Amino acid sequence: MNLMRKNTICLAGCLILLSACNNSKYDLENLVPQEYHKILYVNNSGKQEMTLYDTGENYTYTLSVIKSGSDPTQTANAQINILSQEEVDQLYSTPEAVNYKVLSEESFSLETADLVFTSEDHSKSVNVSVNSTKVKELIESNPDAKWVLPLRVTSQTDSVNAEKNELFLQITGVVTPNIGSVSYTHL
Repeated sequence: MNLMRKNTICLAGCLILLSACNNSKYDLENLVPQEYHKILYVNNSGKQEMTLYDTGENYTYTLSVIKSGSDPTQTANAQINILSQEEVDQLYSTPEAVNYKVLSEESFSLETADLVFTSEDHSKSVNVSVNSTKVKELIESNPDAKWVLPLRVTSQTDSVNAEKNELFLQITGVVTPNIGSVSYTHL
């Protein structure tokens, strides 16, 4: 019993000493650099193929931006940008030897380009609306091109994962759905 009592007293003393240390080298701020306290990234980042259907309705794609890091309870701000044709040429077209063309501004819209994360927010979703009729016109005007909507998440104040900051939506085509007739038999 004496040994157990000594161990308990020793453990309690160590815990008291640890809790008494302010600004310890083991505090979160000292263990993890500030830029890693909150990190933003695009869920399902990278290249995604998208087939549109010519139904007269806009196609909606939901882009999700996640807030993580060592202290994701902090607030954060981000912007969603569309890459320019020059950026797409430099980053994708030239290295891949593919004729990528950025969709015209009239063929899509973003629900919002500015994201504000509160301390409770762990993710934000933004709807991207694509007009299939306008995209079909673009494809018909330049059928040799691969039409894309390249989105990038940036922030002036917060860290963004450089390997997961882009969504490169590639339009594989615009399909007109077949509408069959249904016949009913009266009994």
